[in-house]
Amino acid sequence: MIKLNHQAFNDGLLQFGDIKAVYNAKREKTGETFEAIGSLYFNIMSARESDYMLASQLGYSIDLKIRTPKRQNIDRSHKVKLRGSEDLYEIKYLDFNETDNFIHLQKAGVRNG
Repeated sequence: MIKLNHQAFNDGLLQFGDIKAVYNAKREKTGETFEAIGSLYFNIMSARESDYMLASQLGYSIDLKIRTPKRQNIDRSHKVKLRGSEDLYEIKYLDFNETDNFIHLQKAGVRNG
């Protein structure tokens, strides 16, 4: 019998995308908006001591560590918004294996130190 090994990503749904400037008729910037380009289901993970050490060395703090199915179209330049939350997160670290992405998130606008 073949054993199937797959994960259930059932902690929530996130959207990833970019921040776009909003302009009025006079071409003056009036604000910014989040434009989603994709979505992924995720699991929340516990950050390890080595994760915190890496974050400290690279100058950020970990607000959330998640695992998602592996996708090629997500990268560190994207912002992340969790369904049901208005908080916007920056992707500070992105690692992967054959099947999963591992992502460290920091709330946007929060600086370490």
